[in-house]
Parts: sequence; C-alpha cells; structure tokens
Amino acid sequence: MNNKKGSVIKEIRKIRGISQQRLGVLIGSQSMVSRIENNKTEPTDHTVFLLCNALNISFEEYFSAIFGKKKNNLKTLTAVLNQYYQDNDRQKLNQLTQLLQNDMIKNPNDPFMRHYYLMSLSTLYHLDFLVASIDNQNELIDYFFNISYWQFYDLCLLANVVNMIHVERSTPYISDILKQYATNNMTMASVETVSKILINALETSIIQRKDDFTRYLLDKVKKYKFNTDDFKFQTWLLFWTGVFENNNNKIRHAYSIATYLHQNITLKNFDKFLTITQTPSPFFEDTKKDTPKS
Repeated sequence: MNNKKGSVIKEIRKIRGISQQRLGVLIGSQSMVSRIENNKTEPTDHTVFLLCNALNISFEEYFSAIFGKKKNNLKTLTAVLNQYYQDNDRQKLNQLTQLLQNDMIKNPNDPFMRHYYLMSLSTLYHLDFLVASIDNQNELIDYFFNISYWQFYDLCLLANVVNMIHVERSTPYISDILKQYATNNMTMASVETVSKILINALETSIIQRKDDFTRYLLDKVKKYKFNTDDFKFQTWLLFWTGVFENNNNKIRHAYSIATYLHQNITLKNFDKFLTITQTPSPFFEDTKKDTPKS
C-alpha cells in the first residue's frame, strides 16, 4: 500500500475540521477511516470517491497529493462507473456525476474533467437508454473527429459515452478503430476497451432501432475477425446477433456459454437488457419466432 494515502486523508480531514467519527458517518464506517488513515487497508475505488465527496476535494487533487503529480484516474473512474451501473445504483451515480460536475466547474480549462463528467453522465443515461443533448454529442464528436491515432484514453472515452450518442455518428470512428486493430498495433488493454466499444455500440444500435448500423457493425467485426479468442466478447456477439435476428436459439446459446464460463455479470446484463426492453423470454419456445432480419 502507498503509505502516503492514509496520512494525506488524515491531513485533509484535519484541515477541513472534520472528526474521524464524522468522516466515518459520511462514508459509512469510522473503523474504515481509521484503518485507511493508519495504512492498514487500501481504500476501494468507491471509497476514494466517497472520501473526495466528504472532504470536498476532486479525485484529481486526491491523487496529486498522494503521488506528487497528476495521475491518470481513468481506470479508477471506469471501474466505479461499471460497478454502479451493474448495481443499478442511480443514487450513487447521481452523486458521482454531481461531484465530477463540481470538479469540472473548478477546472474549466481541463478537458479531462469535462470528459470524466460526460462519462459519468452517460452511465447515468445508460440506465434508461437515453441520449445526450445535441450540444454534448457535438462536443464529443468534435473531439473524436480530431483523433488520427486512437490511444487508450480515447478508446475509454468512446466506450463510456457511445451509448448516449446517436449511433450512426460513431460509424467512421469505429471503422477507424477496427482498421487500427487490423494492423496489430494495439495493446491488450486497448483491445479489451475496443471490445467494450463494440458491445455498447451494438446494444445502442438495437435500442435506437438502427438496423443498417447493426448489420454494418456485425459485418465489420466478422471482416476483421475481431478478438476471436475472447470468449466473453464472442458470447456478447452471439447474444446481440440473436437479439438482432430474433433468433432465440442464439440467445439461449449465449446464455449457456455464459453460464458454463461462470460469467455472472454477463448473465445479469443479458437479463437486464431483456427486462428493460420487455423482450419476451427466449426460453419459452412460442414467445418469439426465430426469423432473421433480411
């Protein structure tokens, strides 16, 4: 553990005039505060954001104080957003979005702060399959338009906001990303992030009923033989293909694979999508005909 974390939290807490007991109330556990301040435990990603909120500091300031310089907190933020989305925790997402909006207001010239806020907002919108305002969409599209080579940060940003953009607008960027993948010039972390982009883009195209884009994306994935060794991605691909084609056999097969591989989060997300979209269960033979779209 970085032994500076506990002392930094203790120091900021005292500057703010907050007792350890009070901070414990704010984050849910005084014993947790004590263990963190005494460097006996690592704060989880969620706890970091609770601490930042309670101590009225941005998470950029928190990491800067610990590491002596700005640290890219993209992975931390992404992990927290994913957890809140999986838990369907609208309250925590609202709190995090407000915290990031405050950070953005404090740092108006920092594009990262703006992007972090939009990522959180997009996750909140994802709960109800909403799209962003045209202004927010244009802002993101303008950023993506200027990318000539997709770095990990850019991929993470697209993966976390693609669901709140009108999906056709992402077409040229996803095409560029797949071409870059074909050059074998991507790290494993980047490939995993591209998988998330494709999974989210397929979901978004189906929700927005953009059949041409869904067909285009499925064809592109097949053409570039994307991530064929990744069972999780291939399971999702099978699921979305089944949903798109109204093919219950493929949907059931996706469920079977995810069950066999103990992909519990994937199974939970399958169920969430079918429930929210009121899609009839694929396990009742007569609820939906297996008739592929032309």
